[in-house]
Amino acid sequence: MISGLSWAGVWGAKLVQAWNTFPTYYTWGDKPESSLQIAHSHNDSMTHSDMNHGDTKELPWNLEQAPVPESDVSHHGHATSGSSGDYSLSEHTVLIDEIVEKAQSLGFSHYRLFLPSSNTGVYTIAANSMAGDITDAREDRTTHIDQYTGEVLMDVTWSDYSVFAKFMAVGVSLHQGDLSLLNKVLNVLFCMAFVFVSVSGALMWWWRRPRSSGSISAPPRFQLDGVWKTGLVTLILVCLMFPLGGLAVVSILILDWLLFSRVQRLKAILS
Repeated sequence: MISGLSWAGVWGAKLVQAWNTFPTYYTWGDKPESSLQIAHSHNDSMTHSDMNHGDTKELPWNLEQAPVPESDVSHHGHATSGSSGDYSLSEHTVLIDEIVEKAQSLGFSHYRLFLPSSNTGVYTIAANSMAGDITDAREDRTTHIDQYTGEVLMDVTWSDYSVFAKFMAVGVSLHQGDLSLLNKVLNVLFCMAFVFVSVSGALMWWWRRPRSSGSISAPPRFQLDGVWKTGLVTLILVCLMFPLGGLAVVSILILDWLLFSRVQRLKAILS
Protein backbone atom coordinates (compact mmCIF):
# COMPACT_ATOMS: atom_id res chain seq x y z
CA MET A 1 0.00 0.00 0.00
CA ILE A 2 2.77 2.45 0.93
CA SER A 3 4.57 1.79 -2.38
CA GLY A 4 1.50 3.01 -4.25
CA LEU A 5 1.49 6.48 -2.70
CA SER A 6 3.23 7.94 -5.76
CA TRP A 7 -0.10 7.73 -7.57
CA ALA A 8 -2.15 9.24 -4.75
CA GLY A 9 -3.64 12.53 -5.92
CA VAL A 10 -3.53 14.26 -2.54
CA TRP A 11 -0.95 12.46 -0.40
CA GLY A 12 1.51 11.79 -3.22
CA ALA A 13 1.18 14.76 -5.56
CA LYS A 14 0.20 17.56 -3.16
CA LEU A 15 2.14 16.64 -0.02
CA VAL A 16 5.01 14.17 -0.31
CA GLN A 17 6.06 14.97 -3.87
CA ALA A 18 6.15 18.70 -3.19
CA TRP A 19 8.44 18.14 -0.20
CA ASN A 20 10.89 15.98 -2.11
CA THR A 21 11.27 17.75 -5.44
CA PHE A 22 14.63 19.50 -5.56
CA PRO A 23 15.28 22.76 -7.50
CA THR A 24 17.50 21.68 -10.37
CA TYR A 25 18.89 25.14 -11.07
CA TYR A 26 20.42 25.20 -7.57
CA THR A 27 21.54 21.57 -7.48
CA TRP A 28 23.61 21.75 -10.65
CA GLY A 29 25.44 25.04 -10.14
CA ASP A 30 28.46 23.87 -12.14
CA LYS A 31 26.42 23.62 -15.35
CA PRO A 32 26.36 26.45 -17.94
CA GLU A 33 25.18 29.50 -16.02
CA SER A 34 23.68 31.32 -19.01
CA SER A 35 21.25 28.51 -19.80
CA LEU A 36 20.32 27.89 -16.19
CA GLN A 37 19.70 31.57 -15.50
CA ILE A 38 17.40 31.78 -18.49
CA ALA A 39 15.52 28.74 -17.23
CA HIS A 40 15.07 30.31 -13.82
CA SER A 41 13.93 33.74 -15.02
CA HIS A 42 11.78 32.89 -18.03
CA ASN A 43 10.81 29.27 -17.74
CA ASP A 44 9.34 29.00 -14.22
CA SER A 45 6.07 27.64 -15.62
CA MET A 46 7.83 24.87 -17.60
CA THR A 47 8.35 21.85 -15.37
CA HIS A 48 9.16 18.22 -16.06
CA SER A 49 5.51 17.28 -15.58
CA ASP A 50 4.66 19.36 -18.67
CA MET A 51 6.67 16.88 -20.72
CA ASN A 52 4.42 13.97 -19.78
CA HIS A 53 1.79 12.97 -22.32
CA GLY A 54 -1.56 12.72 -20.60
CA ASP A 55 -1.54 10.44 -17.57
CA THR A 56 1.61 8.61 -18.68
CA LYS A 57 4.44 9.23 -16.23
CA GLU A 58 7.36 9.49 -18.65
CA LEU A 59 9.56 11.59 -16.35
CA PRO A 60 10.68 10.56 -12.83
CA TRP A 61 8.17 11.19 -10.05
CA ASN A 62 10.56 13.32 -7.99
CA LEU A 63 11.45 15.58 -10.94
CA GLU A 64 7.92 16.45 -12.05
CA GLN A 65 7.73 19.75 -10.19
CA ALA A 66 11.34 20.77 -10.95
CA PRO A 67 11.92 23.39 -13.70
CA VAL A 68 13.42 22.43 -17.05
CA PRO A 69 16.57 24.29 -18.22
CA GLU A 70 16.61 26.16 -21.53
CA SER A 71 18.95 26.26 -24.51
CA ASP A 72 20.95 29.48 -24.87
CA VAL A 73 19.87 31.28 -28.06
CA SER A 74 22.05 34.39 -27.54
CA HIS A 75 24.71 33.25 -30.02
CA HIS A 76 22.59 31.11 -32.31
CA GLY A 77 19.94 31.62 -34.94
CA HIS A 78 16.28 31.63 -34.03
CA ALA A 79 14.12 28.64 -34.76
CA THR A 80 10.92 28.83 -36.72
CA SER A 81 7.38 27.58 -36.43
CA GLY A 82 5.64 25.33 -38.88
CA SER A 83 2.44 26.22 -40.70
CA SER A 84 0.38 24.58 -37.99
CA GLY A 85 2.07 26.58 -35.24
CA ASP A 86 4.13 23.62 -34.05
CA TYR A 87 7.80 24.28 -33.36
CA SER A 88 10.25 23.28 -36.09
CA LEU A 89 13.95 22.78 -35.47
CA SER A 90 16.16 25.40 -37.12
CA GLU A 91 19.29 24.87 -39.20
CA HIS A 92 21.35 25.80 -36.13
CA THR A 93 19.95 22.93 -34.08
CA VAL A 94 22.01 19.81 -33.43
CA LEU A 95 20.75 16.89 -35.52
CA ILE A 96 18.72 14.16 -33.84
CA ASP A 97 21.24 11.54 -34.99
CA GLU A 98 23.93 13.36 -33.03
CA ILE A 99 21.73 13.33 -29.93
CA VAL A 100 21.19 9.58 -30.34
CA GLU A 101 24.96 9.11 -30.54
CA LYS A 102 25.29 11.32 -27.47
CA ALA A 103 22.82 9.14 -25.58
CA GLN A 104 24.78 6.00 -26.47
CA SER A 105 28.05 7.60 -25.42
CA LEU A 106 26.47 8.57 -22.08
CA GLY A 107 25.50 4.94 -21.47
CA PHE A 108 21.79 5.00 -22.29
CA SER A 109 20.33 1.80 -23.74
CA HIS A 110 16.53 1.91 -23.39
CA TYR A 111 15.32 5.50 -23.21
CA ARG A 112 12.87 8.14 -24.48
CA LEU A 113 13.96 11.14 -26.51
CA PHE A 114 12.01 14.39 -26.13
CA LEU A 115 12.51 17.04 -28.82
CA PRO A 116 12.73 20.78 -28.11
CA SER A 117 9.32 22.45 -28.12
CA SER A 118 10.54 26.04 -28.57
CA ASN A 119 13.62 28.00 -29.62
CA THR A 120 14.85 27.80 -26.01
CA GLY A 121 13.80 24.17 -25.54
CA VAL A 122 16.17 21.29 -24.93
CA TYR A 123 16.64 17.72 -26.04
CA THR A 124 15.76 15.43 -23.14
CA ILE A 125 16.95 11.85 -22.83
CA ALA A 126 15.07 9.96 -20.11
CA ALA A 127 15.25 6.39 -18.82
CA ASN A 128 12.69 6.06 -16.05
CA SER A 129 11.62 2.95 -14.13
CA MET A 130 8.19 4.45 -13.40
CA ALA A 131 7.56 4.80 -17.16
CA GLY A 132 8.75 1.24 -17.82
CA ASP A 133 11.85 2.22 -19.81
CA ILE A 134 13.98 0.25 -17.35
CA THR A 135 13.21 -2.02 -14.39
CA ASP A 136 15.92 -1.04 -11.93
CA ALA A 137 15.20 2.35 -10.31
CA ARG A 138 18.90 2.75 -9.52
CA GLU A 139 19.45 3.21 -13.26
CA ASP A 140 17.03 6.15 -13.51
CA ARG A 141 18.56 8.96 -15.51
CA THR A 142 17.31 12.22 -17.04
CA THR A 143 19.64 14.31 -19.22
CA HIS A 144 18.91 17.69 -20.81
CA ILE A 145 21.00 18.80 -23.80
CA ASP A 146 21.29 22.26 -25.36
CA GLN A 147 19.70 22.03 -28.81
CA TYR A 148 22.31 24.35 -30.38
CA THR A 149 25.61 23.25 -28.83
CA GLY A 150 24.89 19.66 -27.86
CA GLU A 151 26.25 20.38 -24.38
CA VAL A 152 24.78 18.55 -21.38
CA LEU A 153 22.92 21.12 -19.28
CA MET A 154 21.68 18.76 -16.62
CA ASP A 155 22.28 15.10 -15.81
CA VAL A 156 20.06 13.68 -13.06
CA THR A 157 20.92 10.19 -11.81
CA TRP A 158 20.05 7.97 -8.86
CA SER A 159 22.80 9.54 -6.75
CA ASP A 160 21.07 12.93 -7.05
CA TYR A 161 17.79 11.64 -5.58
CA SER A 162 16.93 12.45 -1.98
CA VAL A 163 16.50 9.55 0.44
CA PHE A 164 12.73 9.70 0.19
CA ALA A 165 12.86 10.03 -3.60
CA LYS A 166 14.96 6.86 -3.73
CA PHE A 167 12.48 5.10 -1.45
CA MET A 168 9.55 6.09 -3.67
CA ALA A 169 11.40 5.19 -6.90
CA VAL A 170 12.15 1.69 -5.60
CA GLY A 171 8.61 1.46 -4.23
CA VAL A 172 7.17 2.12 -7.68
CA SER A 173 9.19 -0.74 -9.20
CA LEU A 174 8.13 -3.06 -6.39
CA HIS A 175 4.50 -1.97 -6.70
CA GLN A 176 4.48 -2.64 -10.44
CA GLY A 177 6.25 -5.99 -10.07
CA ASP A 178 9.09 -4.90 -12.35
CA LEU A 179 12.09 -6.26 -10.47
CA SER A 180 11.78 -10.02 -10.96
CA LEU A 181 9.43 -12.99 -11.19
CA LEU A 182 9.62 -13.29 -7.39
CA ASN A 183 8.46 -9.68 -7.16
CA LYS A 184 5.40 -10.53 -9.28
CA VAL A 185 4.63 -13.64 -7.22
CA LEU A 186 4.86 -11.71 -3.94
CA ASN A 187 2.57 -9.00 -5.34
CA VAL A 188 -0.02 -11.63 -6.29
CA LEU A 189 0.18 -13.20 -2.82
CA PHE A 190 -0.18 -9.76 -1.24
CA CYS A 191 -3.33 -9.07 -3.26
CA MET A 192 -4.73 -12.51 -2.42
CA ALA A 193 -4.11 -11.80 1.28
CA PHE A 194 -6.37 -8.73 1.06
CA VAL A 195 -9.05 -10.77 -0.71
CA PHE A 196 -8.78 -13.47 1.98
CA VAL A 197 -9.11 -10.96 4.84
CA SER A 198 -12.17 -9.36 3.22
CA VAL A 199 -13.95 -12.65 2.54
CA SER A 200 -13.00 -14.32 5.83
CA GLY A 201 -14.13 -11.24 7.80
CA ALA A 202 -17.59 -11.38 6.22
CA LEU A 203 -17.82 -15.14 6.82
CA MET A 204 -16.74 -14.83 10.47
CA TRP A 205 -19.45 -12.26 11.08
CA TRP A 206 -22.05 -14.39 9.31
CA TRP A 207 -21.23 -17.46 11.41
CA ARG A 208 -21.22 -15.55 14.72
CA ARG A 209 -24.12 -13.16 14.09
CA PRO A 210 -27.12 -13.38 16.43
CA ARG A 211 -29.87 -15.35 14.72
CA SER A 212 -32.91 -13.72 16.31
CA SER A 213 -32.06 -10.16 17.35
CA GLY A 214 -32.42 -8.62 13.88
CA SER A 215 -29.24 -6.54 14.33
CA ILE A 216 -25.81 -6.76 12.78
CA SER A 217 -24.31 -7.23 16.26
CA ALA A 218 -21.72 -4.50 16.53
CA PRO A 219 -18.80 -5.45 18.82
CA PRO A 220 -19.12 -4.36 22.48
CA ARG A 221 -17.20 -1.41 23.91
CA PHE A 222 -13.62 -2.19 24.95
CA GLN A 223 -13.27 -2.93 28.66
CA LEU A 224 -9.80 -1.35 28.83
CA ASP A 225 -9.57 2.38 28.12
CA GLY A 226 -6.06 2.03 26.70
CA VAL A 227 -7.34 0.01 23.74
CA TRP A 228 -9.73 2.62 22.33
CA LYS A 229 -7.33 5.48 23.15
CA THR A 230 -4.58 3.78 21.16
CA GLY A 231 -7.03 3.18 18.33
CA LEU A 232 -8.12 6.83 18.40
CA VAL A 233 -4.53 8.10 18.16
CA THR A 234 -3.87 5.70 15.26
CA LEU A 235 -7.03 6.86 13.51
CA ILE A 236 -6.05 10.52 13.86
CA LEU A 237 -2.58 9.85 12.42
CA VAL A 238 -4.07 7.96 9.49
CA CYS A 239 -6.51 10.82 8.82
CA LEU A 240 -3.65 13.33 8.81
CA MET A 241 -1.53 11.23 6.46
CA PHE A 242 -4.43 10.38 4.15
CA PRO A 243 -6.73 13.44 3.92
CA LEU A 244 -9.37 11.74 1.78
CA GLY A 245 -9.48 8.82 4.20
CA GLY A 246 -9.88 11.31 7.05
CA LEU A 247 -12.72 12.99 5.14
CA ALA A 248 -14.46 9.62 4.83
CA VAL A 249 -14.12 8.99 8.59
CA VAL A 250 -15.46 12.46 9.46
CA SER A 251 -18.38 11.95 7.04
CA ILE A 252 -19.29 8.66 8.73
CA LEU A 253 -19.14 10.27 12.19
CA ILE A 254 -21.40 13.13 11.05
CA LEU A 255 -23.82 10.65 9.43
CA ASP A 256 -23.87 8.60 12.63
CA TRP A 257 -24.58 11.70 14.74
CA LEU A 258 -27.27 13.11 12.44
CA LEU A 259 -29.03 9.90 11.43
CA PHE A 260 -28.09 6.59 13.01
CA SER A 261 -28.09 7.80 16.61
CA ARG A 262 -31.46 9.58 16.21
CA VAL A 263 -33.51 6.96 14.33
CA GLN A 264 -34.30 4.23 16.81
CA ARG A 265 -34.91 1.58 14.17
CA LEU A 266 -31.49 2.14 12.58
CA LYS A 267 -29.90 2.35 16.00
CA ALA A 268 -31.34 -1.05 16.93
CA ILE A 269 -30.17 -2.64 13.68
CA LEU A 270 -26.62 -1.30 13.97
CA SER A 271 -26.21 -1.99 17.68
